Amino acid sequence: MNAGHRNVVYIGHYESPLGEITLASDGEAITGLWIEGQKHFESGMAGYVCEEREELPVFAQTRSWLNLYFEGQEPDFMPLLRTQGTVFQEEVWRILRKIPYRKTMTYGEIAKQIAADRGGQLMSSQAVGGAVGRNPISILIPCHRVVGAKGSLTGYAGGLDKKAALLRLEKAGVGRYQENGAPPEEWWLMEDVFSVPKLRQSVEPYSKEKFLEEVYLSEAQYLRLVALLQRKRSLILQGAPGVGKTFAAKRLAYALMGEKDESRLEFIQFHQNYSYEDFMMGYRPSAEGFQLQKGIFYRFCQKALRHPKQTYFFLIDEINRGNISKIFGEVLMLLEAEYRGQAVTLAYNGEKFCIPENVYLIGMMNTTDRSLATLDYALRRRFAFFEMRPAFETEGFRRYQKSLQNPLFDALIKRIQELNEEIEADGSLGRGFGIGHSYFCSVEAKSCTKEWMRELVEGELLPLLREYWFDEEGKVERWEANLLGLLE
Repeated sequence: MNAGHRNVVYIGHYESPLGEITLASDGEAITGLWIEGQKHFESGMAGYVCEEREELPVFAQTRSWLNLYFEGQEPDFMPLLRTQGTVFQEEVWRILRKIPYRKTMTYGEIAKQIAADRGGQLMSSQAVGGAVGRNPISILIPCHRVVGAKGSLTGYAGGLDKKAALLRLEKAGVGRYQENGAPPEEWWLMEDVFSVPKLRQSVEPYSKEKFLEEVYLSEAQYLRLVALLQRKRSLILQGAPGVGKTFAAKRLAYALMGEKDESRLEFIQFHQNYSYEDFMMGYRPSAEGFQLQKGIFYRFCQKALRHPKQTYFFLIDEINRGNISKIFGEVLMLLEAEYRGQAVTLAYNGEKFCIPENVYLIGMMNTTDRSLATLDYALRRRFAFFEMRPAFETEGFRRYQKSLQNPLFDALIKRIQELNEEIEADGSLGRGFGIGHSYFCSVEAKSCTKEWMRELVEGELLPLLREYWFDEEGKVERWEANLLGLLE
């Protein structure tokens, strides 16, 4: 895996129904394929400098192979594979490559074959299991087709659930299953016995109409949100606690996707210690010392690059709590719509990086936190802003309120609206400090009792008022009497 005079392994990725697959190559052949969460992944990369190189021809060929495979077909070609193991491991891996599609082989059968090839030398099934587990190229070298005695499902570096899913996809062993009745050891063939990821999971459709049903905004506000996000590609929803910023952000993403596809949505929260190393890349300790690892935003953008016809949404809660320059670094300029798709050189490894045009950022910002400094001007220039306010007067909330059929709840909402009027008129607060509607949206009719309302007022609303009017105790006491007096 030499490139120049460095030990380099080129890295690519593939989004599979079982999770993200990492591909490795020396530039000509596939040298590694690991399913997300697979054991021995780090050891397979130890001693090499990793470079992202998604466009390698061998990666394109491998993705084509995987596309056919996960569609339930047997590909009629195979990318060039290259392994580096011990003599014994290579013997085992050569046998694995010969196991036909939809067939299985036991560890004992492999041990017998190696013994025969070696002239009768006894071989341990456990030793075979160790070599199978160290197979660096999963799926292409089909170690998932190796089962225990009588067809029992045994260890797999990618996880037993994934092994079972791959065997079911291939319908491996089904012939034996049908011929012999119900073999007791082949329990992995029965869907109701073992829970595995579904290879063809349906995604729930989502539309503008569904957004307007769930989020208490008008159609005009929804269209404005969409226009802002499509124009700037980066949007911040700002408002007081309880106005539904996070709820609305996720559903805006769903509406623009046209479906609830969680694989195209990432959600994180900024805090004072969040850094470039978390967000983009940085050196992290590993078994071999320190290794350059890619951060969550880097990986998300690489995923979006591989699917340019689909939209991706990166959600950042508490965006004003992070040190923006420290977190984004040289990538900050790429947030601007006109720079999407254009590359900058990253400081850590000299690699070119871009934010794809199909990536949209939605931040959420709490406007009531007095501890925060003024939001970074560079960020304000690169994001559009949309203020979310309490939605008690919207058609959606009124419909919800009516469904509860609770006069006491109606009276409490009226009192909260009066409270919000006073908060908005207060020169030290303003409309960005209003009590949000989402405090009242988590209850069903049967649970909307006087006790629930009292717990809400005492446990959530009054502490918030004490923070608002920390130097005006009289106002807090007056509103405490107003709200609790209503619930006597």
